[in-house]
Amino acid sequence: MKKLLYISPQNVIPPIDGGKQGIYYPIKYLSKYFKVYFAFLDKNPSSKLIKDYKKLGVIPVPLEKDTQDNPILLFKNIFSKYPFKIEKYIDKYILEKLDRLIKKENIKIVLSSHIHTAFYPVNLKKLNPDIKIFLREHNIEWELVYQFYKLTKNPVFKLISYWQYKKTKRFEIEHWKYFDKVIFISDSDFDTAKKYLDKNKAEIVYDGFEIKSVKREKIEKNSFIFSGSLKTYQNRENLKWFIENIWKHFVSKNKEYKLYITGNSQEILEKNLGITTEEMKRLNIINLGFVDNLDKVLSEKEFFVSPTIFGSGIRIKILHALSIGIPVLATPLDCNMVKHFKDLENIVCFKNVEDFKEKVRILKENKNLYEKISKNAFNLVKDKLNWKNYATKIKEMIEK
Repeated sequence: MKKLLYISPQNVIPPIDGGKQGIYYPIKYLSKYFKVYFAFLDKNPSSKLIKDYKKLGVIPVPLEKDTQDNPILLFKNIFSKYPFKIEKYIDKYILEKLDRLIKKENIKIVLSSHIHTAFYPVNLKKLNPDIKIFLREHNIEWELVYQFYKLTKNPVFKLISYWQYKKTKRFEIEHWKYFDKVIFISDSDFDTAKKYLDKNKAEIVYDGFEIKSVKREKIEKNSFIFSGSLKTYQNRENLKWFIENIWKHFVSKNKEYKLYITGNSQEILEKNLGITTEEMKRLNIINLGFVDNLDKVLSEKEFFVSPTIFGSGIRIKILHALSIGIPVLATPLDCNMVKHFKDLENIVCFKNVEDFKEKVRILKENKNLYEKISKNAFNLVKDKLNWKNYATKIKEMIEK
């Protein structure tokens, strides 16, 4: 069995969010084809954590590193060639440790998740010219920074984010060329990358979701659900946009509908959305907080909503909802991320409030269409967007 060094910017146990799931499941499934050495950055890795990785079937390589944001480091970044969000992951002692591991274990394949850890495989190749290096982009980082620049109203944040956007774009494009392959997980990111990257180096391998047996026996009529932590900037801005531009207008004329939210305390929800408990009641917004069985909660709702106006890559939570057979209402940014997504076939796309109202009306009046979309959504994940397919394609790509 060939040896593979997988480098991650974070610990991914437990896999409680899309970012962690997008690393946890790849290493789990890749371990069926490779002897996986999982190198992850963590402030204080515990002995229990090491045991958990061994149970998963990988060899843990903990790398002690604090990657929390620090205003002092942001100021120092003025004199650095690395973007701030990437520089905090760079450590020459970690590079030396990984180099020793490669030489000791005779590892010839290195796969790195996120541009944040690209520094390591690029420099490991300089020290070990015979290795093959691969980068898996969860999203195009410079696009996220640019989107933040466009959205923020704070003039100081706007100035800093534009500076970091330019810096991040230069770094990301420059580092792509060193890799044997750069893997993208969405069609939209892949199309953007082809403008800057040799087409022979770019590869698209969709993320997946692990299918579970979840029956939708009891479905609450006229219910929508949004799932995601509002501590994450993307989730916060996306949900705020949806409530302000879609939901308020929709529910004012359709008072029988409810919007459920999971993954947040009431305090976090009110603080990040800028609305009071009373206003939430008036808008039929119900906070479910942190739920023990998300599969069950999702399965009981009529619609899942993914109102992405800010983000890149692929939304694992969409794949989760599709895997349960819940029709997902999504914005164009999400609908365009995977070529297999087809409006009113396996997903429901909306651009604005009028479009949203119309699509909901169509689905409510046509039970057969609703059931067809539900079935097609499940089959799409089962047949195409699953982790087994992902691992097989990565294996084939490496062997080529």
